[in-house]
Amino acid sequence: MASLSCHKIWMNGTLLLCTLHLFVIFPVWSQNHVQAGDAASNLELIAEVEKQSFVLGEPVYLSVQLRYTGHTAVTVARVLHPQAGTVGVQITSPENEAVTFSSLFYADVTAPQSTIGQGEAITAVFPIFFGAQGWTFSKPGHYQISATYYDSERKNAKPVQSNSVNLTVSKENGAGTLLMNESIESREAGKLFLWRQGDHLRAGMAHLSQIIQKHPESPISDYANLALGSNLAQPFRDYAAKKIRQPDYAAALAYLQKVRSSQLPRYLKIQKNLDQARCLFGTGDTASAGDLLRDAQALSEGRMEYQPLLEKSLRLQPNFKPSFAP
Repeated sequence: MASLSCHKIWMNGTLLLCTLHLFVIFPVWSQNHVQAGDAASNLELIAEVEKQSFVLGEPVYLSVQLRYTGHTAVTVARVLHPQAGTVGVQITSPENEAVTFSSLFYADVTAPQSTIGQGEAITAVFPIFFGAQGWTFSKPGHYQISATYYDSERKNAKPVQSNSVNLTVSKENGAGTLLMNESIESREAGKLFLWRQGDHLRAGMAHLSQIIQKHPESPISDYANLALGSNLAQPFRDYAAKKIRQPDYAAALAYLQKVRSSQLPRYLKIQKNLDQARCLFGTGDTASAGDLLRDAQALSEGRMEYQPLLEKSLRLQPNFKPSFAP
């Protein structure tokens, strides 16, 4: 069964709904199980990024898989995410400086537990390109990433270290430098890339629009169009203004249809398809919307961490039944 944890955070008078992103549990039904602290040597953490070469400003998503190789079922944290305190991400910069990635905020929740058996795993995918310190990959060069699993419920449990992942960030045509110019507008743009929602981030929206205008062929403009389009594709409750802005499907499609999906990581390809399908359903083009939903299903084949995203398609179109649905 897949699940998605959410929490609410107040920021500058605005309530933001933020997910702990994607995780999938393959449960095991067993009377005999041990605690993670007793079986850490049989837990394996695998870290992965979809590609090794990025241009300055491209979002980076890290996939992690906690796999159990022991014979007796083990109890582990169900949510794998820096926000929950169950996964730490260490990044070595081009200057060989090692830092720990800090999320923009942390969930004030206790991570639930789950039981997994031999060969079973919990998987997750989450962004690491923008956090409490701003942009993570803010300059060209070589970076090394690793992850650590922590059992937050058991202080004596041994951390589980992942493999190291290498990636290279290269200069582009100026769009990335403009995006990361250390201004308030740049920080708000980072939040829009991260959340793909936020009417209150007006300076960030103006900054992304400027990048699209100046660098329309840059991959960064694809992410900017996606962020602006996704924001308009869904309602936004502005608690400061005490009103709800309804979706503007036509305006959202104008942005989303400019996005070159080939530039996006798989997580965002699926998200774009779902947002665009939502708009097409809203404008009455159900045939095209169904095609996008099927494409989203195909993109998720073999990667169960994307299942929660696909579950959204069932709410979009009850008659559409992806293969994972019961």
